[in-house]
Amino acid sequence: MKFTEQEIEAMRKAAQMEAHKSIHDDYVYIGRERLEFAEQDLFYPYVRIMLPRTFLKLPEEFARKMYPSEYRPDVIRTSPSMTVNFAFSCLNSQIRMDEVIMCTRYYLETMRRMYPGNQYLDNSEHFMDKDETRILGWYAFSNPTLDGHRYNIHAFTEIEGKLLFCIFNSSGEIFEEWKPYALEVFDSVRSGRETR
Repeated sequence: MKFTEQEIEAMRKAAQMEAHKSIHDDYVYIGRERLEFAEQDLFYPYVRIMLPRTFLKLPEEFARKMYPSEYRPDVIRTSPSMTVNFAFSCLNSQIRMDEVIMCTRYYLETMRRMYPGNQYLDNSEHFMDKDETRILGWYAFSNPTLDGHRYNIHAFTEIEGKLLFCIFNSSGEIFEEWKPYALEVFDSVRSGRETR
């Protein structure tokens, strides 16, 4: 059986995508984009996380439009096309790891009361590590915007006794492809004081 060049290229691409399924691999394909992730400082020296190398700091003028509240996230990273965003705030609230699930559920219920027009998709919590000592709580929802719906994940964990609030958002067309990688990004959070 002979294959065309296009078929061979499609098989090669499928094999590459199969071999690279984690942000911890050399690269990963999300949609049609090849991305490399690297550990970066968010709140030096407290928080380190894996993020795409090509993501940029969102310019202040766009940050004010995207997050018009005075409580906008402290750190916002965006794709060059500005269609995929990660944002983070390290809140002063003291929290223990065993309080993360209760905190996540509280924020979800607050969101449901304040924004009943949102479509709440799913929510869960899981251990971030093999030792089952670190917990990530999260929920996903879509909210209406002027140009369609925006899809979001809000996630929470404890880092050095403080609450870390993590946000992911994208358009609906790419949300399902990005979702497992966004959760993997949040799972990569660690203290910057740990041995590198």
